[in-house]
Amino acid sequence: MRSPASGSMAGGRFPSGIAHSSENAMSMQELTLEEACQELSDTQMAIERASLEETQDNHVLPAVTALNVSDALRHLVRLLTQPLSLDEMLSSLANAMRQTANIDLCAILLMEQDQLVLRTCAPDLRNRRVVITPLKVGPDLWERLRDTRIPGQLPVVLTPGECASLNPLKNVQYATLLPLPLIVGNEYIGLMNCYSSKRLDWSADEQLLAATIASQVALAIKHFQHVEADILTQKNMVRSLFDDLFSGNEGLEESLYRQASFLGGDLTRPHVVVTMEISSLGPAHGTDRGVIETERVAFYRRLMNLLGQRLHAKYPTALVGERERTLIALLPVGEVTPLDRITDWLDELVRQVRVEQQVSLSVGVGNPCYGLDEYRRGYAEASEALEIGLFLHQEGGAMQFNALGVYRYIYKFARTDTLRDEYQQQILSIADYDQRKGTHLLETLEVYLESGGNTARAYNQLHIHRNTMLQRMERLQALCTIDLEALEHRLPLLVALKVYKLRARNS
Repeated sequence: MRSPASGSMAGGRFPSGIAHSSENAMSMQELTLEEACQELSDTQMAIERASLEETQDNHVLPAVTALNVSDALRHLVRLLTQPLSLDEMLSSLANAMRQTANIDLCAILLMEQDQLVLRTCAPDLRNRRVVITPLKVGPDLWERLRDTRIPGQLPVVLTPGECASLNPLKNVQYATLLPLPLIVGNEYIGLMNCYSSKRLDWSADEQLLAATIASQVALAIKHFQHVEADILTQKNMVRSLFDDLFSGNEGLEESLYRQASFLGGDLTRPHVVVTMEISSLGPAHGTDRGVIETERVAFYRRLMNLLGQRLHAKYPTALVGERERTLIALLPVGEVTPLDRITDWLDELVRQVRVEQQVSLSVGVGNPCYGLDEYRRGYAEASEALEIGLFLHQEGGAMQFNALGVYRYIYKFARTDTLRDEYQQQILSIADYDQRKGTHLLETLEVYLESGGNTARAYNQLHIHRNTMLQRMERLQALCTIDLEALEHRLPLLVALKVYKLRARNS
């Protein structure tokens, strides 16, 4: 590209006479393109740099000084082979176009309900001082833009009013705006706006390359829209299957078998219901790092897709979907894949996600379902295991329903009851002593009670010397007002200890 321009480019400063909504017209502050791009905070810039580096690792274009159609088209092909959402693809495209065309800002707008809406821009100016509005483009202007796809006809000469009508950034001044129409056949897909703070003149070859890139981008967007529509249809089918399967309604057997078979599952085989939730985000994704909500939602969607891929890779016939922001899977269970092996693999999946994504993932696992009438029970078991597992292990992990033990019976009591009896007072005294002295008496008491008062079994399980165990028991008895060796006290004291642990985690 060359500067200065010959005057044929669409461009100019923001005309102060253009009408805006009454709320913004008086208070809107005009920004230069440089100022608008500099509005990003250090945190947001770091996020975008990290995002760009991540896409570059996946062979996204290196920065170049002139339009390079072969690199741009190669980038589009690579995007189509990656498991990205439409918004992720658009963001990567905008970053790539910004580098390839050597411009200051690339904005991509898509047609939504007869108006153009900004879907992404690089750098991202959304949630800043920039005033962004949807656009209404008339049929005559669309026809003029369509002509830009004819070799040698780019750029089209636009009047200042037409230029303003194609610019969603209503308080940003620029020197050059090149609106590249995104058209497939007779369908208007959107616009790809290229902004520069300098007056630019594009050669005939560069004009042809820009039109070619825009045509391929339009095809790529249309492809992703079709893919996302298919994915949404499949998700809705899985959700409908789960709703019917977990409702326990009779008379749907044949329909359920057909739905599952169409989705690649086989409900004639036994399955186990698995539920998954993200219990916490690590520091790389937390709000303390200033991550905006859109970034968190995008990360959540990527993680859900990743989990679905891992489940299908391990269990190809698994049925996986979302229900009320919980990922649900029906995993085949049998001699080759027994329940304990499934639970072990899910524990390993939790560990991998924690290491790779810095995310705590909690998983609930029910008991095997051998008939359609058992899935309602299996889903309830998995949901309860997930809820209590989230409460017990905030760092994440897989919890099987049968492993809940006594916690299943005291979970709700521990969360709602506020009264204290003598057994809870004993536990509080021991816990307070542990905190003050840095000892492990409460753990010792728990193992002792779970061992049925068998001291030898307890110190072997704790891996401590017999004398150490006896000293701890003497200290415990000194802190308690009840006889720890009395049989009638052991069960209520153990339950009180478990209730204390639940309450301590909740606080």
